[in-house]
Amino acid sequence: MLGRGLVANPGIINEIKNNAHIDKKVLKDFHDEILNKYIELFNEDRNAMFRMKELWGYMISIFSDNKKYAKKIKKSQKLRDYNEAVLSLFREQEIIKGAGLFTTL
Repeated sequence: MLGRGLVANPGIINEIKNNAHIDKKVLKDFHDEILNKYIELFNEDRNAMFRMKELWGYMISIFSDNKKYAKKIKKSQKLRDYNEAVLSLFREQEIIKGAGLFTTL
């Protein structure tokens, strides 16, 4: 079950070992790298965005007050709208310390 925790919170290993919580910038860089690789791999924005929406099914749980943002991300149909929703989430919400450690589906 560690795999789901890593998807939800890519900094979970560092958090367990060093008690160092993931930074929003690190998580945003992680997100951007995956998105860019998906765009490169699928050679189109739409498939990449849908893959990222699946990832957000796990990652959204580490943000405070995330329901409104999860809905915006899920409903976005264009990459521009998706990016706006993600940027507002990162700008307006905080990462919950310890989130992803005990994530259940």
